Amino acid sequence: MKNLAGTIVVCFILLTTIFESCKKENEGELPLLLTDPPGFIARTSALLGATIIDEGTDSIIEKGFCWSLGPEPTVTNQCDSILMRRMITWKII
Repeated sequence: MKNLAGTIVVCFILLTTIFESCKKENEGELPLLLTDPPGFIARTSALLGATIIDEGTDSIIEKGFCWSLGPEPTVTNQCDSILMRRMITWKII
């Protein structure tokens, strides 16, 4: 009887360890942004602005704007980085 109880405890600990190690890592929270409406829109440029309200739990490694002719642009599309907090005019060619 002691062997059965010991085996059950060992199996329980082993299964708990396996299931706990299979959990997804916490992906963190994304930053919260407040974007300004585009201004001074011309044929090849526009004035863009945004404010970071909450930096989230992940570290921000770069700030800027990305654009694409399709929906939901990513960093693999056209991008401009912001090195300092200032007003910048982007030219879209």
